Amino acid sequence: MGLIVCSMASFSCGGSSPALVDAMDPEEKIFFGDLIENIEIIPLEFHHSSGFGEVERISVFENQIFILDPTFTKSVQVYGLTGEYMRTIKSFESTAIWDFIIDEQKEEMVLFVLGNKFERFSMSGEYLGSQNSDFPVLSMLFVNDGGMMCDLGQQVMDDGQNFNLAYMDRQKYTVQSFQIPFREEPILVQDRIRNYAINGADTYFAPPFDNNIYKLDGSGNVETVVNLDFKSKLFSIEAFNNSKISGEDKFITGMDGMSYAKGKLFFHFLNGEDTNFRYFDFESDKLFALGFGKDIPSFLYQFMLMNYNFEYQEGLITVLDLDYLRPLLAGGNQDLPFDLQNILMGEALFAIVKIKFL
Repeated sequence: MGLIVCSMASFSCGGSSPALVDAMDPEEKIFFGDLIENIEIIPLEFHHSSGFGEVERISVFENQIFILDPTFTKSVQVYGLTGEYMRTIKSFESTAIWDFIIDEQKEEMVLFVLGNKFERFSMSGEYLGSQNSDFPVLSMLFVNDGGMMCDLGQQVMDDGQNFNLAYMDRQKYTVQSFQIPFREEPILVQDRIRNYAINGADTYFAPPFDNNIYKLDGSGNVETVVNLDFKSKLFSIEAFNNSKISGEDKFITGMDGMSYAKGKLFFHFLNGEDTNFRYFDFESDKLFALGFGKDIPSFLYQFMLMNYNFEYQEGLITVLDLDYLRPLLAGGNQDLPFDLQNILMGEALFAIVKIKFL
């Protein structure tokens, strides 16, 4: 079993680190709306579906959107991109589904379910078999010819080392190598299920308590792509574990969410109680503070960036719970776009939201 060990203090398995950029006060600010060409909102039909309680992950394949509801309906529900319900895929053992991924080359869906098992299905929902896992898996990041990269959620090994990424065999689902070590595990589990962004075979990610954003390519190589300066506000794991933190402290524990599309990397982090949005443009190699207006589309954009989203056709796609938006109807809101107003006044519970960048 191979083992890739790199120093977390200056984590990069190849190449030189990029220049340090100011994460707290970037020199320039750009409004998210100025990057958008159009936005489309498509309600999902529930006439032939039992509905779902939450959206934990989405994926798009062959003009269909796959939506994971891990605990309420314990299913992956499939819709057309125009909103029509198509089918529901459940675990063979009817148990909770923690994650799923689509193996496009094999045209199969892989579920990771309660009990640390991988279950394989055809894209039409036919059960193909299951395999026990050596470790719990927080998220399956990508699949390629060599195997599947998984986030283990900081797995403690027998020798005392902590790892969060593992490369697994895509046939037997056994670990081939561990990657990305941690010196120490945080005592408080951080809710960071979206601190990575997928771009084809590449994954951009930021571990907790780290000031860098890394790129993991499909061959397992890791390089630092953005080196952030949090102006001494970023806690180390050791300081976090040994501190008494009040709700008023302005501390940062790292990135809380990331999105990638069309050469644009968006991320946000919590500075005390304030959410800060940032945008890194790979074409100009610059970091911008990301601003939003006071209008309804800007509210939707922020909600979308903080939700689970997926790169799709030069933009982003997500599925939003419309009940979070229905308070916008109060008082006959004149700023509400007519099409969104009609959707919110209808019976739809969730909607596909697509944005396209300029």
